[in-house]
Amino acid sequence: MFYWIGLEQAYVPADFSRLHYLRFSFPYSHGLLASFLWSAAALLAKYFWRNHNGTKIGTIIGLAVFSHFTLDLIVHDRELPATGRESAKLGFGLWNHMAAACALKMMLVVVALALDFPVASKGFKGRAGVSILMVVLSALTVVAMTTSTPPHLTTAATWVLPRLYWAVSRFGWIRPNSLNIAFEWHN
Repeated sequence: MFYWIGLEQAYVPADFSRLHYLRFSFPYSHGLLASFLWSAAALLAKYFWRNHNGTKIGTIIGLAVFSHFTLDLIVHDRELPATGRESAKLGFGLWNHMAAACALKMMLVVVALALDFPVASKGFKGRAGVSILMVVLSALTVVAMTTSTPPHLTTAATWVLPRLYWAVSRFGWIRPNSLNIAFEWHN
């Protein structure tokens, strides 16, 4: 979203065929301070849930949101801002070792599927459908991380995200109001 309105940038580096990854400037979505703020916002979302599990759900979503930063910290070069656009940059650079980065991503997919299986509904929409989606997304990730042809940024973002949402909603993995979200403030 911030990319589309011009607040953040992604660009193809001149040595993309060697690196196999893009460069970013994203202080509002991927920085350390921004991640704390997005996580806090997710935690506060508990006030929008009608059921009594709001705090638990908010905490889980908040931790999941922050986990994105911790995983990005491992793979990105020093480009994750600590507190803002001009602040110190963080990143351990696992992308410079692409085989290890791909192995880590695939390991995380296996762990996620193992955690999901006990609670997923049986049948295609549950275990099989999510497994197929994860295999397809993993294959696309490996291809994207090993290709020497750079992507067209806007086309990739506008083509992938709507189709991913369609697949997820079409097969019933998400449903409107499936979490009983009430968009009203509760004191």
